[in-house]
Amino acid sequence: GSGKTFTITKRILWLIHEKEVAPEQILVITFTREAALSMQQRFAQTSSFASSVNFGTFHSIFYQILLRSGRVQPGNLLNEKQKLNLIYPILKKNKECSAEIAKSFLDAIAYYKNTGEKEKTLEKIPEEWKNCFPQIYREYESVRTKVRGVDFDDMLKECEELLQNNTPQREYWQKRFSHILIDEFQDTSRMQWDNFRLLLLEGLSQGADSLIVGDVKQSIYRWRNGDWGILNGLKTNIEAFPVKVKTLTTNRRSAANIIHFNNEVFTAACEVLNNIYKEEQKKECKELKEAYNDVCQETYKDPGKGYVKVEFLSDTEDMTYMENTLHHLGEEVELLVAQGVQLKDIAILVRKNRSIPLIADYFDKNTSYKIVSDEAFRLDASLAVC
Repeated sequence: GSGKTFTITKRILWLIHEKEVAPEQILVITFTREAALSMQQRFAQTSSFASSVNFGTFHSIFYQILLRSGRVQPGNLLNEKQKLNLIYPILKKNKECSAEIAKSFLDAIAYYKNTGEKEKTLEKIPEEWKNCFPQIYREYESVRTKVRGVDFDDMLKECEELLQNNTPQREYWQKRFSHILIDEFQDTSRMQWDNFRLLLLEGLSQGADSLIVGDVKQSIYRWRNGDWGILNGLKTNIEAFPVKVKTLTTNRRSAANIIHFNNEVFTAACEVLNNIYKEEQKKECKELKEAYNDVCQETYKDPGKGYVKVEFLSDTEDMTYMENTLHHLGEEVELLVAQGVQLKDIAILVRKNRSIPLIADYFDKNTSYKIVSDEAFRLDASLAVC
């Protein structure tokens, strides 16, 4: 809530109107397609150049680069269902498998392509399948190549090879995108950064201005190879070029009490984790302390507003942890409604989608309220469907 996206839109306007940069030479990258579309729409409210500025995700830009080079063709991009159709027959040649095992193999293959780390790759698949992974990986790649299929992870590798080894292609894109602005940078992977660094460095060498926006404390995509250490390491320079760091300290989104709560919790959490690290490693965790040295935010809204309640739940003699959680959720909603809170203003956040049908079923049977979500109303998410 500190205005990171607002800063990017203002920066684009500054580049166009103050620096007289051609809109076509500006590339704005964010992490999801929805976020890229939202940013473009927000920019369109302030400028008539929205259709000329390039907005996209890492993968959409990599796809454009590979299309122009001829390394991929329209229609060659594999979706999840197509990848499952490729790997199922390979797995079934070894032993009977479920959809969950097939998905775990696809996750492992994606992780291996991005990192090359064999040990962590094998952690993603069941124990009894670990010895089969090298052979299954080779067979999957062979089949994928025969059908000329490309997935997101292949795009990263193909693009890296193209930009590093094909000078005409690299120079074309370096001239095309002289000014690069990247949002949510804390979730960038090493391979994504390696690709864009080649483009960004050329712009910097020509005196162009680029902007990286992110917050290491908001890194949530490490399971998809996001590496907050990249942003944490860009404090002084990118190779020979100096970095100017500007911290946005005012939270304009949250109520004052919520900001105060966050300030206290994250300051204390950083200290606790650093003490644990210091006890084990006999030194302070420099990366952690650097990441959290600006954790405290200033308030923008009226003081005294906002409410936070924290409860720690566990198994009891009568209920499991999940049963206890469902019971407390029901009670909390009843309490909020009794205090005048409208149902449309209440949201239940979960870490995994599979929790949603359990909550929806509990509320349906034990309260007068219904859960509204895409997941809750899917037929295959119903507890009545095997």
